[in-house]
Amino acid sequence: MTTTTVGYGDIAPSSIGGRIVAVCLMLIGIGFLSTLTGNISSYFIFQGHHKKETYEETIIHDIQHKLENFNELTADDISSINAVLLSLKNKKTIPNSVA
Repeated sequence: MTTTTVGYGDIAPSSIGGRIVAVCLMLIGIGFLSTLTGNISSYFIFQGHHKKETYEETIIHDIQHKLENFNELTADDISSINAVLLSLKNKKTIPNSVA
């Protein structure tokens, strides 16, 4: 016999305590199953879409975000962005055998 009925309703808890336990079991069971199936489906949906960003990509993304608010940048902010971009550029020009 299942805790939740399958639509027949021929057997159901009759005491207050039994009904409270049944409601708690239904809510926990339904919540657990929906959470489990949601996690499994999101794993399969987003499996190929999550690409781990490299350190350089993270920095460039951060700089792009800062440049979207260009009017709020100070001269020091622009200088630090320039220094970071130059260091990334110099790192990419070094041969792989040396780096």
